[in-house]
Amino acid sequence: MTAPSTGDPLPAGHAVEHVTVERVVDAVRPPRVPRRVWTWAGAAIVVLGVGGALLEHTLDAHGVPAFSVSTSATTPLSASSGPTSAPAGSAASSGSRVPGGSSEAQFMGIVHLDGGAAPPLLLTDQAGAPFSLAQLRGKVVVLAFLGSDCQTVCPVLAKEILLADSLLGPMSTRVAFVGVNTDPLATSMAAVSRRSVELGLGAMGNWYFLTGTLAELDHAWTRYGVTVDVSTTTHRVAHTDVVYLLDASGRERLRATPSVDESRTGRVSLPEASVRRFAAGLASYARALLAVPTSR
Repeated sequence: MTAPSTGDPLPAGHAVEHVTVERVVDAVRPPRVPRRVWTWAGAAIVVLGVGGALLEHTLDAHGVPAFSVSTSATTPLSASSGPTSAPAGSAASSGSRVPGGSSEAQFMGIVHLDGGAAPPLLLTDQAGAPFSLAQLRGKVVVLAFLGSDCQTVCPVLAKEILLADSLLGPMSTRVAFVGVNTDPLATSMAAVSRRSVELGLGAMGNWYFLTGTLAELDHAWTRYGVTVDVSTTTHRVAHTDVVYLLDASGRERLRATPSVDESRTGRVSLPEASVRRFAAGLASYARALLAVPTSR
């Protein structure tokens, strides 16, 4: 008996070619990659590996941890709920702010501190002048931590600082807004000076954006419970989002947690009403601290 046909019949006179397994493998085998391509790819891997290792070694030497993140991730890079939490930086913090949804203290993540002396800061401001918290004695200080290249929560916080300063009116001369650089990859005075201008803070006479050597910055981060992480693959920086309010005697009185909303695609935003609400809160707490008697 003849087996049933499993395909279209061949036309008359068509030569039948014997197909071996080897020929089938050759037919589906992908084209050979030129040797020079493998050479360049290998060299690139070595360079990237060495660069990442050097970056990690440099950061580890100064106590700055490094991490790796997936470039395909759609969730926030990190999240924060306070200065001792996992780093939050450039992405969303503790969730969305819903105007009217809670008290001002809850909205701002306010924590009342014990009034201990604020750790000293000995750094350099955006103009290249040496800076010490002691020079601001007699003024209320709003102390924030921002990256010199942060493109997520930092621009939002900058808007809140600008608006808070405006809401203080004449009282703003008795309040200083201080930012500490949290970018270990851009620590130069030029970096913080440029960033102050980009964020619109450069025109504020009571704005100080501080930087220093990596060791000096790491010391400041540690003293204020700020975690800074750097990816060895993408070089993205994440840091804890926190704002301290110091009274005119240089004592820690309040801690706030700024936050932003981040979409699944990584887009960062915050409703204008929320920006104004946080700024109004900063101004209100600063006014209250101005009424606290100054101790010697």
